[in-house]
Amino acid sequence: MHWYLLYTHSWHEKKVKKHLERERFETFLPVTERWSRRKDRRERITLPLFPGYLFVRTEMNAEIYLKILKIKGVIEFFCNGGKPAIIPDKEMENIQRDFRKSHKSLITPIIELNDYTDRNLLKKKENLCNLFLKSA
Repeated sequence: MHWYLLYTHSWHEKKVKKHLERERFETFLPVTERWSRRKDRRERITLPLFPGYLFVRTEMNAEIYLKILKIKGVIEFFCNGGKPAIIPDKEMENIQRDFRKSHKSLITPIIELNDYTDRNLLKKKENLCNLFLKSA
């Protein structure tokens, strides 16, 4: 089994995560809490650390690939050479360990938390590629 990165529609990360977990896939969605200002109050909200991205662990084959792509909210797998890119286990272990340790990942500055614009999509993919696929 390997870890893969899914690109989802903005604000659909949690819905996709729930759907995948109902189908018995292992997922990882690092989140952070931020204060949000409303008209009459401030409240803490939970936001994905990587907006538009979700990690999934599975044995990849054509059937699973298509099953995941058909989930509402999923856009595509993060690919390398036209195939879903495997995220090295060591990288995932580091991310999960650092996230659990502090709930503030050491890689937060790489992707702006509230940046949901397509203009920066290429930069986000480039940063994630550099982070996870340096051994590929």
